[in-house]
Amino acid sequence: MLRRMILSVSTGVVIALAIFLAISNTPWPSSKSDDSTSDIAISAIHTTLVFSSFSMPQGLGSEAILTIEVSSLEDSANVSVHVNLPEGLLLVTGDLDWNVDLKENVSDSRTMVIRAVQVGNWTVSATARWYIYDDSWEGDSDIACVCVSEDSISVIRKIYWTPDVLPDIPSNMNELEPS
Repeated sequence: MLRRMILSVSTGVVIALAIFLAISNTPWPSSKSDDSTSDIAISAIHTTLVFSSFSMPQGLGSEAILTIEVSSLEDSANVSVHVNLPEGLLLVTGDLDWNVDLKENVSDSRTMVIRAVQVGNWTVSATARWYIYDDSWEGDSDIACVCVSEDSISVIRKIYWTPDVLPDIPSNMNELEPS
């Protein structure tokens, strides 16, 4: 009986060790950041906002071409794309919503013309979602801040901050004003 118990315990330890080694040697995907050299992505879908220069003279009434680029790491049918424009920017031409079928590693892009109509700092975002099943989707978003004053406009990309470190954004903060 003692011999059978020792054999059972030994077998259990060997199995546990094998499982531990298998798990600890398995490569796990990580998220890709701008500073990463990894080619592993969290989602198959990728979205990018591209702004042209705003028309001269810059400021209220100035216009720019906004291009939304969407791509996928695999064939993706019926990807829904939505662009969110805040009240300080007006859509002149183009569509804020559309669906597209993407082929693996082939991007699709749509352009629109936007006009600055109100002074302030305005967050523009574009989101693409591919519904694999009714309750399962992959997607991506991109954001930028368009800072509009009476006589200038600047676009600030990828705004990330903590309460003690704020980005260099002009005064008259609207949407991005810290609480």
